[in-house]
Amino acid sequence: MPDVNIGELPFSYEEINIAAGLHKPGTQKTYNNETFAYWARALFERAAYSMDITLPDEWQDDKKGIFYWWLFIRGFLVIYDEPEMGLVFQPCTVNRYDFYYRPVEAIVCNPYVPAGQPSSRTLTIGKDCQLVKLAPDRKGVADIIAFYADKLSNLSLSVDLSIINTRFAKIMAARNKAAAEALKKVLDKVNSGVPAVIVDEKLLDDRTDKAPPFQEFGIDHLKENYITNLQWQDIRNILSDFDEEIGIVRYDKKERLVAYEAEQAQITAVPRITVWRDTMNSCFKAVNEMFGTNMQA
Repeated sequence: MPDVNIGELPFSYEEINIAAGLHKPGTQKTYNNETFAYWARALFERAAYSMDITLPDEWQDDKKGIFYWWLFIRGFLVIYDEPEMGLVFQPCTVNRYDFYYRPVEAIVCNPYVPAGQPSSRTLTIGKDCQLVKLAPDRKGVADIIAFYADKLSNLSLSVDLSIINTRFAKIMAARNKAAAEALKKVLDKVNSGVPAVIVDEKLLDDRTDKAPPFQEFGIDHLKENYITNLQWQDIRNILSDFDEEIGIVRYDKKERLVAYEAEQAQITAVPRITVWRDTMNSCFKAVNEMFGTNMQA
């Protein structure tokens, strides 16, 4: 599954086609645009800050946001003691595996380490560092975000088109160019908010030619064709499904919500966030024992 592009890197069509082929079948590409980036960012914040993670005091500034980003998007990070800097966290890759295919080493590369320190180093997990994972498979939420952001960006376009379509209540035809130009000026004044538009009576009643200068075609039943409110409800439903996916309990607004329905909503929303919490707390326990911290989720 390709990583989520939050909009920083413009890709050419070759890269987009490759990513789209891995993303899902078909030729429709609803990401790598501002709408997808908006929803991806919104869903990341919705997912990451659904959990309260206790971090060391020195990480409570803007480092906390970076911690959340690396953990929830990349899926894992490493915590270790950096000379002259103290306890730090960094993204990493893993190397070598034990009998149960658990990673043995973490490789960190950062060119901005203090002078005199190697920019790349290999750390032994459990001895030099501890690995913190969001889930047992070391996967983040990028795939979940992409799945829902894809649908929300599609639906956002439909909402825009629906709003535009509701503005075309009438279609008018003019029998000649002069009448067409006059009609444009009248409509410009009406749309600009002029309360009373005055025109030459000859424009509407030409005594030399009794044929009407305009023909009007009305779009009937405009209210019945208005579906924007239904599309907004679909957006709310997708957001509700996303919340349920990541473990945020939400209840549909009903006049009568029985206890069974409320309990089912809690049961459906619990599993994934429970796995995340248990996995992180297992990792934080090892971190706390090694470095004397008090981290927990």
